[in-house]
Amino acid sequence: MANMIDYMHWRGDLKISQDGLCDVDALILSRLSYLPFEDTVPESFRTGGVSVSRACAACLRGADAGARFIQKEDRQLMELLEQCARFRDLKLFGCVNRFDEEKQEQFFAVCVDLCDGRVFVSFRGTDNTVVGWKEDFNMSFKYPVPSQLAAVQYILSLAMSRDDRLILGGHSKGGNLAMYAAVYAPKNVQDRISAVYNNDGPGFVERIVSANNARDILPRIKTFAPQSSVIGMLFEHEEQYTVVCSTQTALMQHDIYSWQVMGNKLICLESFTDTSQRVNETMNEWIRAMDSAEREAFVEALFYIIEKTEIKDFKELSENWLTGAGAILKSLTRLDEKRNVLKTSLRELIGCARRNISLTISQREGKQQK
Repeated sequence: MANMIDYMHWRGDLKISQDGLCDVDALILSRLSYLPFEDTVPESFRTGGVSVSRACAACLRGADAGARFIQKEDRQLMELLEQCARFRDLKLFGCVNRFDEEKQEQFFAVCVDLCDGRVFVSFRGTDNTVVGWKEDFNMSFKYPVPSQLAAVQYILSLAMSRDDRLILGGHSKGGNLAMYAAVYAPKNVQDRISAVYNNDGPGFVERIVSANNARDILPRIKTFAPQSSVIGMLFEHEEQYTVVCSTQTALMQHDIYSWQVMGNKLICLESFTDTSQRVNETMNEWIRAMDSAEREAFVEALFYIIEKTEIKDFKELSENWLTGAGAILKSLTRLDEKRNVLKTSLRELIGCARRNISLTISQREGKQQK
C-alpha cells in the first residue's frame, strides 16, 4: 500500500500548474511546517521567498540536521521535496517560530507560494516539547490559547501584505489552528480563504457556530481523521469529516505517514471503528464531566509533576525514562493535593470507560438476540 512518500515518487514529475492541488498535496504541504526551516526561510511576508529546493538543501546539509527532524520520515520527505518537480520551485516565506514557556505557547507557521495566485499557510502541530503538549492540554479549559490567537494574527498580517487567495492547513494542533484562524478572521480576509485542511486536529471546547462568519467558512473546512482517531475527534466538531485508512494501530494512526493513498486521493473508509467511537465517547464524556476549573486543576497537577523531572521535551523523557520516572514518583509522594486531583480525575475517566464498555456489550448482546 502507498503513502504520501510513494505519491511523490509517482506524481512528482508534474507541477501543480500541470495537475491541480489535491488532498494529498495539501497533506504534504501541511507537513512542511514540521520541517526545520526557521533558519533558512525569511519571516517577512513581503519577500519573494526562497525556493523549496534551496531551503531543503540548506537544512539537509546543516551540521545539526539529523537532530532537528521531529520524525525520521521527515528527512526522506525533505530529500524528495528538494528534487521533486511538483514542489521544488514553490516559494517559502513568512516562517514564524515562537516558543514561550511563560505564556505556554508553541507556535510555528510557514507560507508556501503556489505560484498561481494562491498561498498555502501551513501551521505546525505539537512538537516534542513539554510546553507544546501543555498548551494542547490547556485547550480543555482555556479558550483561546496563545497559539490560536497567534494563528489569527498571522493570517491578518499575511492578508495585509499580499493579495493572494489563501489555503490554510495543518496536522494535529496545526489543523485546529487552521480552523480557528479561518473561523475568527474578519469577513474580508475569510472571503479570500478557498479551503481549510484539518488533518486529525481536535475540535473546540466551545461551539464555534456562534462566532461571526463561522457558518460561512464551515463548508470550506475539510477534516480528515484515521479510522481509530482519538486526538482528531476530541472536543466539538461542527464541520464534516472524512475517515481515511491508516496502516498503524490506535494512537499511532495519528502519524500521517501511515495514511494510505491511491493515485492522487487518500483512501477513505465509511466510518470509524467501533472501538474508536467508544474511546472518543469516553474521552469527551470525561472532559464534559469536569468543569473548566477541574480541568485546569488536572492539567496543572499533571504538568507540575512532569516538570519536576526538569526534562524539557518528551524525546528526552523517553531516552531517560528511568530518571524521569524516578522524579515523577518522588514528586507524587510529596504532593498529596496534586496527587488527589489526579486520582479523582482518573477515577472519573475509568468510570466513563466502564459505562461505555457496558453499553457496547449490551448492544452486541441485543444484536445477537435479534
